[in-house]
Amino acid sequence: MKPLKLTMRAFGPYAGETVIDFEKLQGRHLFLICGPTGAGKTTILDAMCYALYGKTSGDRTGEKMRSDYADSSERTEVIFDFMLGDKTYRATRSPAQMVDKKRGSGQTLAAMQASLSELEDGKEINTLRTGIEEAAGKLIGLNADQFCQVILLPQGDFRKLLVAKADEREAILKQLFKTQRFSEFKDRLKDRLDAKVREKMEKQTREDQILSTAGATDEKQLSQMVEEAGKELKEAQDIVKSREKESNEFREVYQKETALMGHFTELEKALKQDAALKNEEGRMKEMEASLSLIRSARELAPYFVQLDGITREG
Repeated sequence: MKPLKLTMRAFGPYAGETVIDFEKLQGRHLFLICGPTGAGKTTILDAMCYALYGKTSGDRTGEKMRSDYADSSERTEVIFDFMLGDKTYRATRSPAQMVDKKRGSGQTLAAMQASLSELEDGKEINTLRTGIEEAAGKLIGLNADQFCQVILLPQGDFRKLLVAKADEREAILKQLFKTQRFSEFKDRLKDRLDAKVREKMEKQTREDQILSTAGATDEKQLSQMVEEAGKELKEAQDIVKSREKESNEFREVYQKETALMGHFTELEKALKQDAALKNEEGRMKEMEASLSLIRSARELAPYFVQLDGITREG
């Protein structure tokens, strides 16, 4: 953040309007705010903090920061112009205060007012009137307490940073020096390391389970057991191959014997059929002989009739 202009009205020891134009430094990044005690050095920084966050480095509220020397007609207000990157912003804030009535005599209570705007050609654009503190914190990267600790270090509050808790100091320094990316990188490395450790532990657990299941005490013994098992497997495979060869040979012989048995069975049936046919052939021949005699008898029957008649006549 680069301060450009700070306007204080009836704020702290500054009774009237005081304008500090930082652009007169002409780009110098190192400058000194000096003066005797009570001259208002801290008030300059308090004014910046108050404009952005509505609080000061001490316990004083915005109402308490009103100048005791200001005229009743003067309104307490702080206007802070600053640059972030290539953009310019303006934070304006005034506390709740009693102000002169515009009409008649006496005073009336004016409410606290605050705004945060982007400046373009000196004109306010994109003005926020609520949630200023949160918006300023996101914009600058520091919350109110961190801003006070960082900005007010040269004002003797270095001890606050030294005695702060470790996590508070770490948060401040991370935001101040933009080391978040290194923390994220460290976290990624830690995550990868944790993953590798878990992977190694899981691998070791699996190895222990394998050793326990195999009954081995270490990898060397397991390797020997694997080697012996490999030899036994090779022998078993050879035996299986031999048994398969014998089985195939037996199957071939069995198939041949089965086929031969079938032939013998067919032959036996054929022989039986042949014997039966031969028996039938003898009977057929006898029947043919009988049939021939019958035919001959039929042919001779008329003669026998004639002979029988002649015999009776004689």
